[in-house]
Amino acid sequence: MKTGWQSVRLALAGFIVPFMFVYNPPLLLENVTLLTGLQVVVTACTGVVLIAAAAEGYLMGRLNIPLRVLAGVGAFLLIDSGLWTDLGGLAVLALILLAQKFIFNKKGKPEPKLA
Repeated sequence: MKTGWQSVRLALAGFIVPFMFVYNPPLLLENVTLLTGLQVVVTACTGVVLIAAAAEGYLMGRLNIPLRVLAGVGAFLLIDSGLWTDLGGLAVLALILLAQKFIFNKKGKPEPKLA
């Protein structure tokens, strides 16, 4: 069972990518401008990274449960096509990275408070 659940976590992004084509048709890169195509590809790849981070619990360091949930929300914001949802997903990614840098040390534990 352990191996099965680990394989599902590793393949979760691959399960979701086909649905990304349905909800975000420009991802097929048909009849889009270069700028739109670049935006769609970058945000979709970032969304897949956030899905993997939410499933695995690791993005530049260990993620606690609230950050994993936040990564999942950011991933689904990036999957939905639209400027505002893309900006929201990228803001969530920035928030996670800042939280990891300033709140947690490399082992995923809170930094000790200085008096």
